[in-house]
Amino acid sequence: MKNFFYLILCCLISATLLGSCQNKKTGPLTWSLKEGVLTISGQGAMPNYEVAPWDEERNTITKVIIGSGVETIGDNAFKNCKRIYSVIYTLSAEGECAIRSIGNSAFEGCYSLASIYIPNNVTTLGRFAYAGCKKVTFVAFSEKMSVIPESAFENCRNIEMLIIPDNIDSIQKNAFCGCRSLGAVLFGKNVGFIGDGAFRLCRRLSVIMCLNSVPPEIQGIEKKEFAFYDIWWVCKKENSMNTFESIFRFANIYVPLKAISDYKAANYWKTCTSFEELGDDLLGTYYWLNNENTTYIRNESTI
Repeated sequence: MKNFFYLILCCLISATLLGSCQNKKTGPLTWSLKEGVLTISGQGAMPNYEVAPWDEERNTITKVIIGSGVETIGDNAFKNCKRIYSVIYTLSAEGECAIRSIGNSAFEGCYSLASIYIPNNVTTLGRFAYAGCKKVTFVAFSEKMSVIPESAFENCRNIEMLIIPDNIDSIQKNAFCGCRSLGAVLFGKNVGFIGDGAFRLCRRLSVIMCLNSVPPEIQGIEKKEFAFYDIWWVCKKENSMNTFESIFRFANIYVPLKAISDYKAANYWKTCTSFEELGDDLLGTYYWLNNENTTYIRNESTI
């Protein structure tokens, strides 16, 4: 009798282990989970989820491998998978990544991610896509996306530097709200709109560089919705937060030499007391840092 129960127990354990390794369907794709590695393969678009099919195992997932035929990352796909530290996008034989969109809240709450690489074919990024990824220090943006959507990187508390590429023309509401370690931002040549609260609560932001000769439109009707509300140097040096005029007063703002007069006359920008020319030496340093980080991230994020 003991041998019989032992045999049954062994069968149950074997079935459980086998089931965790088997390929399972999700839309046109298949997925499997083995030793913490979630592999998604097949050809086509990942469905949007309210709850992803691997959600019950989310606390065991540490690494995600996206197959070369996967075209989209669905809404909520890896939301609150707090132990994921690596996302690898498999390249095609031609060296291309098929991912063209990343859904709403796709990686929200992935606390263990240290860097974010958005594949170059991505044209659309969802709201809250990487919100709450607290350990992320650097973001490499896609070369084909034009909008950074609402709250996409909200509360990514360890991002220290941002280089917004020339292909981005709009930064939406609360995009980088609560990025408390952010010290410097370089806005590309085509950034023309910065939405409500886009950099709210970025209290260490002390360097703003703009390549656009036309001052970007800054939005914010109420004080707490202002794009750059509650920045650290303002809180330190001024007790009053009642006026927009206090927001930029102590910022280091670098813009093209020929555009300084336009920035001095533009709404909100004119509250800055000091504009400096954005010289090649400063640009060179930031582009070098961006290239070094981007190259590292891409090498780590693609196979």
